[in-house]
Amino acid sequence: MKWSALLIDDESVSQNTNITSLLESKVQNISIQNISISAFKTKQKEEGTDLSDFDVCITSDRVTAISLRSNEKHVVYWESLSDLSSQIDVSLQLSRTTKQFPLDLKDWKLVEVLHNSKDAIIYRAVDKNGLVAAIKRFKFTSQQLSKETIKHFLDRVKRQCGLRSKRLVHIFDGGICDNTFYLVMEYLQYGTLRQTIDGCDKKLPLIHALLWFEEIVLALDSVHQASLVHRDLKIDNIMLRDDGSLALTDYGISKRILLDAGFLDENELHCSPHYVSPEQVNGEVCTQASDIYSLGVIFYELLTGEKPYSGKQAFELMMQHVMAPVPTLPNDYSQYQSMVDKMMAKNPDDRYVSAVNAIENLIKAA
Repeated sequence: MKWSALLIDDESVSQNTNITSLLESKVQNISIQNISISAFKTKQKEEGTDLSDFDVCITSDRVTAISLRSNEKHVVYWESLSDLSSQIDVSLQLSRTTKQFPLDLKDWKLVEVLHNSKDAIIYRAVDKNGLVAAIKRFKFTSQQLSKETIKHFLDRVKRQCGLRSKRLVHIFDGGICDNTFYLVMEYLQYGTLRQTIDGCDKKLPLIHALLWFEEIVLALDSVHQASLVHRDLKIDNIMLRDDGSLALTDYGISKRILLDAGFLDENELHCSPHYVSPEQVNGEVCTQASDIYSLGVIFYELLTGEKPYSGKQAFELMMQHVMAPVPTLPNDYSQYQSMVDKMMAKNPDDRYVSAVNAIENLIKAA
């Protein structure tokens, strides 16, 4: 990969030599141009500076960094070499990813790759007012899709933009850019419920487990009330807000896009093997009852700190959802066994009605 960097600094020659060595150790084919801060500011003032030839600008001067960022140029502002090293890694990942999967949105500047999966990339982005968002860019092209499919996607985005519950990660916008679909979503910096649980040695106090379960139930209800199916409900898709409350993400639209676009078959499994419902394993249509089953898995995991089924291979694990008995809770939580039985019932028709009633009763009691 070719990469070009502009080093704007008044540091000593030895310091700049260290920076150059650091950059060359990370990128084999790199060109580096040095300019002092004073010379750079003078050049900017007198004639302006064309920075289009540079992938990144590097400086330890805060004022210069702010000036460049306001001009929507990718900038690395550093205070120590270790800090610079980590930021260069972020910049390299962003540069490589955007060259392969470009997304040139008028009002947003991409600053970091948050997640890169088989089907999509999630970027952290900022607008000119400093608003931060997470932008999901799908990896498939929209060129071969029918106008009807595209219209269906845009209508669906509009509907989800109208969902304004604190329990849901908000979707602000969506559309087509660079021949692919994208979604602009609320950015939550405090990570997922999975990360929080892992940080608590996986075992939660009962009161926390019940309160969080109630929040997840109410979030899923908001999705179902909008006639949507989540399709991939799991603890990893539940985010934390700064006040400790939960917000559900990735609800429905992502998998639906792939289905509508023909990149997934309706009977193709596209859910985590740990949370997948029996009917999905059997190739049946995913419904709101399928989400209830995944909710039961989450409830079991919140109480015990463990997943109900395990297996060395994904197929072995998925078949347990179909064939194995509903898991039994430890004696300390036996009063909640009937809840697990109803939510994780093998028959989706029986599961939905009885589980919804049981969940409502549990929330009222809490």
